[in-house]
Amino acid sequence: MPKVKVRPTAAQARIIRALMDNPGLMIGWVGSGKGYFYGVGSQKVLANIGNPTARQTRILIDEGWLEPKESTGRYFQLTHAGKDIYLAAREVEYSGSGNIYTEQDVFRALKKKWGSDWFLFPQIRLRGYQDTIVDVLAIQHASGPNLVRIFEIKVSRGDFLSELKKPRKRINAMELANDFYFAAPVGVIKEKEIPEGCGLVESHRGGKVYVTLEAPHSASESPTWPLVVGILKGIEK
Repeated sequence: MPKVKVRPTAAQARIIRALMDNPGLMIGWVGSGKGYFYGVGSQKVLANIGNPTARQTRILIDEGWLEPKESTGRYFQLTHAGKDIYLAAREVEYSGSGNIYTEQDVFRALKKKWGSDWFLFPQIRLRGYQDTIVDVLAIQHASGPNLVRIFEIKVSRGDFLSELKKPRKRINAMELANDFYFAAPVGVIKEKEIPEGCGLVESHRGGKVYVTLEAPHSASESPTWPLVVGILKGIEK
């Protein structure tokens, strides 16, 4: 990671990541001192984190992380220093007002989206699958097949990267599930980082959840009685 004199705040990190992850995106700067996202990907970014404040934009410029794209000075892009800071920005926790960032909040958002057609059980021990504990076990109860879906909640990059190094839990869970998803606040996990056979759902501002990467559907083993007992015990807690 490049050595940087100043680490960005969480708010600044979100802006830097948005600019790096969306080529063609810029920050506009109007005479009133108001900043705003402009260009390719702006609508998606606005839905995720909103426009930068005037103060945030001014600090990014003063730190040398933004430079004018044209002579008028109306639009700004990342400088080389700003691109270097990107790696440091990735390590900043994705948190802040208007964003979901606790496991409980992510679970509530998942339940709000799928709760009408699925039973969602938090922290369930999969008895018969090396007693693996999954963050959310979901069973479809609406018309059609009773599918099993497992969500692994990650609210920080460190937690996600640690998961990638120890895949046994995920492998055990995928033996049971028809599909497996990582669930995280938007910006924590990059789509290209998702392991093969998994999907990604992201919580956005206001508690809405969107499927960013569809998980492949697979056949699963029939639930065993020990597994059912494990689910019931989880409900009793």
